[in-house]
Amino acid sequence: MDETIREDQRRFFNAEYGSSPGEAPRDGGMNFYVLSPTSKGHYRELIGADCAGRKVLEIGCGMSGDLTFLSRSGAYLTGIDISDVGVERSTERAREESLENTEFRVMDAERMQFADNTFDLVCGKGILHHLSLERSLKEIQRVVKPGGRAVFVEPLAHNPAISLYRMLTPKLRTRDEHPLTGRDLRFLKGFFHEARYTYYHLFTLLAVPFASTRAFPPLFRAFDGLDRMVFRCLPFLRLLAWQVVIELRDPVKSPGLIHT
Repeated sequence: MDETIREDQRRFFNAEYGSSPGEAPRDGGMNFYVLSPTSKGHYRELIGADCAGRKVLEIGCGMSGDLTFLSRSGAYLTGIDISDVGVERSTERAREESLENTEFRVMDAERMQFADNTFDLVCGKGILHHLSLERSLKEIQRVVKPGGRAVFVEPLAHNPAISLYRMLTPKLRTRDEHPLTGRDLRFLKGFFHEARYTYYHLFTLLAVPFASTRAFPPLFRAFDGLDRMVFRCLPFLRLLAWQVVIELRDPVKSPGLIHT
């Protein structure tokens, strides 16, 4: 990672993790994250599956909402983040909640300081689109044990409404962000023997303006059902989703087999 980009990211996330509880959401009022229970719920199911006694690495741990969940599920959790404030907050939280088997370190995900084949699972929420995919995936591939997994939830690049919103709100994100494209998803497959993608939030985006009203829950359920049907029956529309849950299994350990 370029040192200028690294420092920009550190400043941005230090400011975010250092903000006071209850401040306005990053999205500036259009709280798209009210849609997260489905995509983040699926992500949590995947990382929680058979994690007892496993070594888990969370990239971009920040102030991880999954810290307590993973620790109390019996995982040996290591978290890394470019932000020293995020690492400090996670360390404090683990201490306050008396969580065992946790460690947090300031580290660049593109140059990880771990031995080969260290982790059973590497995971992260909204982190890959801040990184060089080639450098970070080579590192993830290296530190995941044979037969191990990598699980992420990431934004996609192709929805025109979301793309317009990103253009209109540049201060809400770092300059290096690059939501994933269809080409990126194909590229990821080259690092693991198996890749599964589950897509979320196309028609459910229409429920966001109603987030603070009584109409939101039924609208969300209806649009979520429509999303599932559309993504199943019309797969060419999947890349118009806002989020994708990525599950990668069994890293390819021979560099010669990696597709570029």
